[in-house]
Amino acid sequence: MFTLPHFIWLAIITIIIVATITLTKKYKISHETVAKIVLIIGVVFKIMHVCLSMIPHDKGGMVIKQNQLDFHLCSIQIYLIIAVNLIKNENTKNVIKGFMVPSMTLGALLALLIPTEGVDITVPRVWQYMIIHMNLTFYGFYLMLVEKVDLSFKTYKRNLLILSGCAMMGLTMNSMLAQYNVNYFFLRKPPVDNLPILNLDNGYFVYLAVLIAIAISLITIIHLPFMIKKKTA
Repeated sequence: MFTLPHFIWLAIITIIIVATITLTKKYKISHETVAKIVLIIGVVFKIMHVCLSMIPHDKGGMVIKQNQLDFHLCSIQIYLIIAVNLIKNENTKNVIKGFMVPSMTLGALLALLIPTEGVDITVPRVWQYMIIHMNLTFYGFYLMLVEKVDLSFKTYKRNLLILSGCAMMGLTMNSMLAQYNVNYFFLRKPPVDNLPILNLDNGYFVYLAVLIAIAISLITIIHLPFMIKKKTA
């Protein structure tokens, strides 16, 4: 974490995201086109993720490793992207996109800053991890800055409610699959050891409280400028 290879990854990803957002604005590429491209990239690298996550089963055949099932916040996004591409009802799409902005922007960005799969450029899984989270980070910023998705106080409250539901799902799956050492939403333990704030030094419930406080604070930071702008308009 924050080694030279990590900084190189972050620099390249930042350049690609900024350049891509700039081009979509300059050439006025429609959201439908952007959503389809994001979906194609997401599906391709999701298939790669599944293939790299397969392990032998003791009764024969292969299964997906339990801690790689689709209960992580970023893993859920592929289904939201599919929904945005397929659903025709605009109100439903707007609800989904409103949740995607903070969950993608923050979730994928934090995943890039705390790369749980490492940063070794020679490892295929690292490429899959970095590209899929770059794709999500781009789409989150695109929806926020270019598509200008509604981020009003109503959306803010709804997003906190949805995220609370996701957290309950994460706690449930962590409990059901405890024997496999899963850690969905990082609700069982920190994503990596020796983090300065997110650690178990003061016990689990302090860690959980800090995790919740950070999540709410970051979502608030995302929404606050748009809520203020709408209130003063």
